[in-house]
Amino acid sequence: KRIEAEGMENRWQRHQEMAEIVRTWATGHEWGMFPADGFSSPTVSCISRQNGPDFVPALATLKEQGILVSNGYGNLKGKTFRIGHMGEHTPDDIRELIAIFERAYMEKLIESTAGNIAAAARKARIDRMYVYKLLDRYQIEVPSRAKNQT
Repeated sequence: KRIEAEGMENRWQRHQEMAEIVRTWATGHEWGMFPADGFSSPTVSCISRQNGPDFVPALATLKEQGILVSNGYGNLKGKTFRIGHMGEHTPDDIRELIAIFERAYMEKLIESTAGNIAAAARKARIDRMYVYKLLDRYQIEVPSRAKNQT
């Protein structure tokens, strides 16, 4: 009944919108899409680490929170992860998942560099100002940053 109420065409459009949200976000972090162009699924995105930062610690944090984002398996473990965008998920659900993932990712990144923002930016291959922006967005406290601001 839910499918009929939404309509198949609207449902497919929603899946495609969620896929675009995930893929735009992923490529903005220097991650890539695992399947070659033209072979991606409208219902799940398989994101490849490529030259981007290690995402595995963030996946573990999400799992502790009861959110399962599937790590790759076999020889792809630690090199890919998958985010589903099908069924009853909505674009807002996907945006919320991305925010939770980013917060977990940033917390683990900052922890791994003992609070060194410049080292975190280098490790993540992102601009240091973007690191500050994410820290502010997710209200992540960094002791070394607080000392520098007083």
